[in-house]
Formats: sequence, structure tokens, C-alpha cells
Amino acid sequence: GIRASEMYDSALRENNITNSRTWHGIYAINSSNNVVENNLLTENRHDGITFGENSENNTIRGNIIANNLLRHGIYLYAGANNNQLLENNITNMSNSGVAIEHSAENKIISNFIRDSQNYGIVLDWADNNIVYNNYLNNSGNEGIILGDTNNNLIYNNYFRNNINVRLTGVNNNDQWNTTKTPGQNILGGPYLAGNFWSDYQGVDYNLDGIGDTNIPYNASNAISNGGDYLPLVSSVIMRPVFEYDEFSEGILDSTKWNEVPGSNINNLFTDEHFVDPNERLYHTAQIIPADKGVKLNLLQYTFAPGESVSFDVDYQS
Repeated sequence: GIRASEMYDSALRENNITNSRTWHGIYAINSSNNVVENNLLTENRHDGITFGENSENNTIRGNIIANNLLRHGIYLYAGANNNQLLENNITNMSNSGVAIEHSAENKIISNFIRDSQNYGIVLDWADNNIVYNNYLNNSGNEGIILGDTNNNLIYNNYFRNNINVRLTGVNNNDQWNTTKTPGQNILGGPYLAGNFWSDYQGVDYNLDGIGDTNIPYNASNAISNGGDYLPLVSSVIMRPVFEYDEFSEGILDSTKWNEVPGSNINNLFTDEHFVDPNERLYHTAQIIPADKGVKLNLLQYTFAPGESVSFDVDYQS
């Protein structure tokens, strides 16, 4: 591998480092203002890339790190502050994809981290870091684990893991969502807000791509202080699906729904409805599409007496 001390204003690009059985792929201490970019690091014994001991303002971008025998894909420790980890592809680490310890104000952005044997991201004694727009898939234990941390901002990430989050230490003011802001999120929705959690069970009533129930998301109380108040919901619009052409009080009759050709729906049932004083029907329905095998949710659509209505349906994946 490559080992450096007091390296400044340098670039390590397009190296192929494989089978370093006794050391890291790239290891640097007391090194700042460097770029580590587009390297291939596979099957090395220790970390893929390490910066430690007061290494600052480094950019680690576009590297492919896979199948390391021990430890982490990228490791920052002991005063490795103000570094950027961008667009790295990290696969099958024996411990974690990214680990930050005793370091602050780093940015972990747009990385693809999957199949880590233990954790996707580890933060411990780590303050004021930003974790944004990362894909964390199929970690053996947790997608992200926080030890003693403070004031980290974690949003617009995609979590689909055995367990998505765990806290093991004292966590002060860590934030799991930003303010709802127009802009494309990690699911392609119209707002930046919180994170996508594969085990979030809430419902998006107003179809803005953000869950409105079961908030804050706290991973079954794993997040003890607050949580994600704006969890992202995966939505695909199918249009049009049904027309309802007859108003009647009482049980909502599914036979009155007429499937629009090509919508590929094989079942409809309703679980709640009522009529308000203005004789408009509010209802909640769930639909099972033939080609997806999961439920669609229709919530709080209104129909006037005698009205014929067609509308879109939000698909909750």
C-alpha cells in the first residue's frame, strides 16, 4: 500500500492497490489539503483509506474500495477534521464502510455503501459532521451507529439494512432531518427533508413524499432523543386508476369503482369512510396492484353527490 506522513497539497489518483496483506491501502497521518481520487483498493488487510492525527481538508472522492479483510473502507481518526468523503463506492467491508472517531466537521456525501459485515457508517466522539445523500444497503448489523456524538446532521440518506440505526453513547443535538426545502431528494421526490428508512411504517397523506404519521421516526425507540420528523416516502404515481361514478351514504361499494384499462389492479378494499355535513364523501382505501404485490394508499379524497371523478394513486413501495 501507500503510507505517508506530513503530506501536503498532493494528489493520489488512479492507483490500483490490491492484496496488501499486512497494511492499509492508503494510510496518511499529519497530512492536509490532499486529494485521493479514483483509486481501486481491493482485498487489503486493514482499512482501504485512512487519514489520522490532525489530517485536515483532504478530499477522498470516487474511489472503489472492496473486500478488505479487516476494519473499515474509509477511516478518519484523532483530529481528522474538515475532510470530504464524496462519491465513493464501498463494498463488503469486514467492519464498516466509513468510520469517524475523535474527529469533527467532516462531510460524508453521496457514497454508496453496501454489504458491510457490521456497519455502514460509524460515528464515535464525532461532532458537527454532515452525512448526506448516501446509500446504505444490506449492512450485517446497523446501517449507521452513533457512539458519543454531538450536533451531527444526518439527512437525505437511503437506509435499507438489517437494523437501520443504533445509538450506543451520549448523543446531544444530532439531527435526523433538515428543514423541508424544495429540491430533488434521494428518492427523486420534490423536497429535501429527512431520510428514507426501509422500516418506516407511516403514511403520506398529502402526497408530498414525506411521511405524516408515526413521527418522529425513531427506529423502534433506538433514537432516544427526537428522531426523523420528516421521513421520506417512496412514491410512484400510477395514473389514472379508478373512476367512481355514484355517491351513496353507508358502505362504500367497491363494485361502483370502474378500473381504467391498463392500470393492472386486481383487488380493492376500503377500511374507513364517512359523510361530512356538506354531503361530501371522505374515504380511505387500499388497493393491491397485480404487478407489485404491495398496497397503494388512497387517503382523504372527496366526492360530491352524483360526481364522476378520476384521480391518481400514490404507490407506497
